Amino acid sequence: MAKIQTVGTVQEFMSGEWKVSKKEKVAFTSLASMSLYPLFLSKPAAAGAVTGVITEKTVNAFDPIVHLVQGLSYPIGLIVMMCGGIVWMIGNKEKGLTLITNAGLGYIIVQMVPLGMKLLVEVAKTF
Repeated sequence: MAKIQTVGTVQEFMSGEWKVSKKEKVAFTSLASMSLYPLFLSKPAAAGAVTGVITEKTVNAFDPIVHLVQGLSYPIGLIVMMCGGIVWMIGNKEKGLTLITNAGLGYIIVQMVPLGMKLLVEVAKTF
């Protein structure tokens, strides 16, 4: 069975803070309270680091939408395939086969969207 996790606020969900474990949060806050933290763990102000953060936030901003579309693709594809089977049984073989084929290909394409997004991000990093 899948583990159900509740998120406190919409801001935590959109920023991705809900993915960080409590141990990591505690370790980070304890390091932040130390006086040597700014000397050793400060983030670099280089342009590459800033664009990396922007790219990561942009990709993570689309995660909820992508997961929603992926979750809806299975039941929609199943319904269209069943309709294609019924149309085939009624006697219109070409239309039924077209419905089944298009539903199967559409489901595969929707499930491959995260892979395509990751590929585009990695290609964009090379420029």
